[in-house]
Amino acid sequence: MLYPPAVPTTVTAGKNVCVVLQLFVPGHALDGYRNDASVQANFTFTNALPGLTASYVVHDTTTVSAMALELKKEVRNVSRAGPFGLNNDARSGETLEYRITYINNGATPISGLTVNDATPVYTSFAGSQEDTTPATLTGCTKHTPANPAPAPAVACITTQSAGGAGPMDWKFVGQLAPGGTGAVRFRVTVN
Repeated sequence: MLYPPAVPTTVTAGKNVCVVLQLFVPGHALDGYRNDASVQANFTFTNALPGLTASYVVHDTTTVSAMALELKKEVRNVSRAGPFGLNNDARSGETLEYRITYINNGATPISGLTVNDATPVYTSFAGSQEDTTPATLTGCTKHTPANPAPAPAVACITTQSAGGAGPMDWKFVGQLAPGGTGAVRFRVTVN
């Protein structure tokens, strides 16, 4: 089901349309279960002689894993003072903030924890920060579009300049104890 509902949308040349696929994995899903989903866009170009059409399909596969580390990603529209949730509805020029929460659901500590993500398409980096960090993780460094690898990593508390797009990572020193949880955040501006 699409939100907003699947109705034709007129797009002028040079404009972008963002489509997000949201997937719910039930708690009783077993290790190895997979979900294959496809998103298709059909285009009809106006004022073209002869008439032109195009169709594009993107495939997504999600696999359930029984790993101890759980990651949860949420988003909120900062420009509209929205709460964290799963909806990233935004207009050009608005700022979205993503929060990635990590939890050790296992019985042993996790060492060498790294959280990876990237700025979504049609957005630009607007900042990042640590959120909550358990005391057992004694240090954190990051790469963002402001200091992409191979540039040196900077401390996670470092304020960085906005702009650019691409991968990000937060690398933690120490161990994430069983039951331990924390989070990182980053902001983007919609193009």
